[in-house]
Amino acid sequence: MVAIIANQNEVGVFGNPRIAARERAGLSLDDVAAKVRISKAHIRQTELHGGCSFSLSQKLAKIYGCRMDLFLATKPTRKGSGRR
Repeated sequence: MVAIIANQNEVGVFGNPRIAARERAGLSLDDVAAKVRISKAHIRQTELHGGCSFSLSQKLAKIYGCRMDLFLATKPTRKGSGRR
């Protein structure tokens, strides 16, 4: 099932906002890979998991017409991690 929501929190296939942004832009993985000159596999991993470089985040956000923070890495918060 695909959710259709008319705001910044839109989600696409499996609730993934990065894939939804690409789909809204009318782009395929091939299109994006050609524009940024990296492999489709790398684009797919970035869409599925985020956490790419600042430079790639900027490029993808511009191409997809979305916020850059969708692609930036987020620091995981796990109980028990970090310094003591």
